Amino acid sequence: MSSSDAHKATQVGSTFTWIKANPTFEGLRQIIFEPERIKIQEQNPNTKEPYNVIKSVRFIDESDRFTNEKIYLNPDLNTIIGGKSTGKSLLLHYIAKTLIFDKKIIDEKGLEKNYNKKNNKGKEQSFEDFFDFDFEVEFADGKKIRLKDKEKYIDKEGNEREMPNTTLIEFIPQQSLSKIVEGHNRNDKESPYQKLVEKSLSEKNGYDEVNKKHEENCKNLEHQIQNTLTKLFETQESIENLKNERYEMGNQQDFKESITQIEEEITALKDDSSLSEEEKQNFEKLQKDKNETLREIDKNQNQLEALRSYQSKITVDWNKFINSIDVGYNTVINDFNLLENNFLPLKAKIVEDLKSTFQQSIDSITNQEESLKNKIEELNKNKLQIESELQPFETKTANYAKIQECEKETQEFEVKIRKITSHEAAIENKRQELQRLKERINTDYQNLFQDYNNYVDILNSNYSIIFEANGDDNKDLIELHSELGFEYDSFESNFLSLFNRQSSQINKDILTDEHFFDEQNQIEKDRYVEYSKKVFDLLLSENVESLDFIKNKTPRMAIESLFENRFKVDYKLKYENDSLENMSQGKKGIVLLKLYLAIEKAHYPILIDQPEDNLDNRTIYTSLMDFIKKRKIARQIIMVTHNANLVVSTDAEQIIVANQTILNEIDEVTNDKKFKFEYVTGALEHTKKKEEHPKGILYEQGIREHVCEILEGGDTAFKKREEKYGLKK
Repeated sequence: MSSSDAHKATQVGSTFTWIKANPTFEGLRQIIFEPERIKIQEQNPNTKEPYNVIKSVRFIDESDRFTNEKIYLNPDLNTIIGGKSTGKSLLLHYIAKTLIFDKKIIDEKGLEKNYNKKNNKGKEQSFEDFFDFDFEVEFADGKKIRLKDKEKYIDKEGNEREMPNTTLIEFIPQQSLSKIVEGHNRNDKESPYQKLVEKSLSEKNGYDEVNKKHEENCKNLEHQIQNTLTKLFETQESIENLKNERYEMGNQQDFKESITQIEEEITALKDDSSLSEEEKQNFEKLQKDKNETLREIDKNQNQLEALRSYQSKITVDWNKFINSIDVGYNTVINDFNLLENNFLPLKAKIVEDLKSTFQQSIDSITNQEESLKNKIEELNKNKLQIESELQPFETKTANYAKIQECEKETQEFEVKIRKITSHEAAIENKRQELQRLKERINTDYQNLFQDYNNYVDILNSNYSIIFEANGDDNKDLIELHSELGFEYDSFESNFLSLFNRQSSQINKDILTDEHFFDEQNQIEKDRYVEYSKKVFDLLLSENVESLDFIKNKTPRMAIESLFENRFKVDYKLKYENDSLENMSQGKKGIVLLKLYLAIEKAHYPILIDQPEDNLDNRTIYTSLMDFIKKRKIARQIIMVTHNANLVVSTDAEQIIVANQTILNEIDEVTNDKKFKFEYVTGALEHTKKKEEHPKGILYEQGIREHVCEILEGGDTAFKKREEKYGLKK
């Protein structure tokens, strides 16, 4: 309600008093107990964007297992209360399931499996499919989303639109805070605890830029390392191929020794030869002429054989051709039914001319054959003449042919030595390239390690206070100390597991070097870069053969795993001079819940299922009550709770009371007594004495009476609230 608080005529209509309450006298009385409900200002105090406020929810069910009426929500704090198995968490579950689109988050939050039932065929079905109902969420901007058609939504004009991939809510399931607390020391980068702290850090000025730069640096270095590793493995493979080829080439020293022996043999053969230098030249010329003559004889002989073959072939083809003329002639005569005598002279003339032309070609071929025969005969005469001239040299050149064979063999050995030298040079070049690649990988990994250290220094210098309540003293601070962390589990399961732990050599070099491992045999994170260099050298050396790998595991797998980015940032929280490790479970839950609620950039609704688990009333009253009252101003909160203080002392704007009625009729689906989930809503100031109501138990009394009846300590909570300012009911 609003009214003008004008003290002058000129102020009428421009000065407003805003009161948040039911438009009843009891509603008006609430400002006595909760002064925060009244605001004197021109603008509406509720500044939440409509698209960040859930206006109502409802089950859509034709079987009457759920009430189909809309369950209206307040833009601020909504609490869902009820007895055991009355559908409190079920309602919250379906709001979350309707508004979360990421399959991974759905699985993480248990939204896929919770409430599932087996049908009569033994197949597991979701609760909504088993009982065949749908669920709808309506936002204050008019947008409506249904569970069974989440890919689309209905806008306020009633038009169907594609649902964008966006975050609409934050959901904290029952016991999830305890699980986060229990897993806060998990050494992986994706733990819910890590994500929560990083979301909280994102609230701080400049953090997103610092974090983005760090992540980009890490991503670039990881990419560089992977690319360089690929080149390194390719270079390794090239070296192995070259080494195998080199092995097939034989022993270079043996070839050199063979050349020496052959050269000594050549010298001895030359000494035994009595040819003068002039005779040697004459002998070599005659040998050359003889070889050329033999080649010419062979060439002309081949040409002669080719001509003879050609003459034989065309003669056969000629005879076939002449026969075809006779066949064609007879066909023409038959086709035109003409007298044969009219064409006979023409046929004879054609055949005569063709035979004459053919004979000329045969004569030409015959002439060429004769010319080749004569040439071959002449070449044979030259050959005999050369052989005659070579005859005097035979006795003097008995060793000459052997000398030529030896020189040829020497040349072959020299070619092999040159190939070996070239291969060895290529292998050495590849080894130098391998060394450069290895140094680059080590340097990039060192830079990755250093970037994490620099990032940790920045966090500790600029973001040591992760949460500070506005207007409070220093007691309500959550401090943060960041440290370089390491994913030990990943190192154990993905790297050390590649090796046979029973091998004494591997235990010494990889697993138990006391310079790198502590007394619990855990790798020292600050020495991991140094460790990686040592192991890298070993995995690339000839000694890698001495390492004992598990079956089907290889040095390449070990190298790839060795240079995975296992560095991370460990976040150590401190609250009221207690580190998170030393806090009670309840206090840890308080700290984490405060972080969730304090994320101001997340203006969308937050759904919390029984945050009071492991918390006592005193802790809730002293540590959580005021904080929730402040945070509900910034974002809509929907909370299932059994705790009266979280309903009454936080001045919840809307109370949803849940109930399950067991009916005296059999459910066709379950073959058991039929049930019905019902919900009634209202404000704390709604009060009515208990009396029978035709619509059932939910309508028999007011919201205040439900709170007092359902929640232990409800009466006490109301009394504390009313006595807070020294007032009595």
